[in-house]
Amino acid sequence: ENNSYYRQQYFASISKNLGSLGFLLKGEVAIQNFNRAIAYIKKAVDINPNDYDLNFNWGTYLAKIGDTKESLQAKEYYLQALDKFEIALKIEPNHEEQYKLYYNYGTVLFELALISTGHEMEQFTDQALDKLKDSIANKRSYCYRLALCYFLKKDLKSAYKYLKRSLSNKEVTLEEKKKKKIITSYMTDEVLREILKTN
Repeated sequence: ENNSYYRQQYFASISKNLGSLGFLLKGEVAIQNFNRAIAYIKKAVDINPNDYDLNFNWGTYLAKIGDTKESLQAKEYYLQALDKFEIALKIEPNHEEQYKLYYNYGTVLFELALISTGHEMEQFTDQALDKLKDSIANKRSYCYRLALCYFLKKDLKSAYKYLKRSLSNKEVTLEEKKKKKIITSYMTDEVLREILKTN
């Protein structure tokens, strides 16, 4: 039993290091690291499937790979990521850093909304909003993605509110915000121009 525990910890440690490298690197090399990290997570989960961090990281790495793929492939990775987040939530519904899971969960749902259309897009957007609201209820510094969701829903009043809050929190730079098509499509709006000008 002790041997299994140490093997699981060993695989988990390697997977975390590979995942951390993936975040530091770019392009195909980053994807290779995420894939290798997932391979070690699978070995660790075979020993202990009820590990919150392993399932959370698994979902996060799948989402990062999905970010590099075209719509259909991306959707496959994103849906797999959501499955892993759901498993993590069931393992520890009251984890002390649950806001991170809600944020990643909401971000993946938002990305799914962007590559969807019609009713499916609306569903993903509403689900993303629910998860992102849960995230900021625990940690009030994750407002930017929430603003983007409201822009997608064309709820400009709420979008401006959270965009302004995200600028105050310095979550991302103003220049990064200006590059987002969802935001720039409303750049002619006087209220939005005023928000961007005053931050």
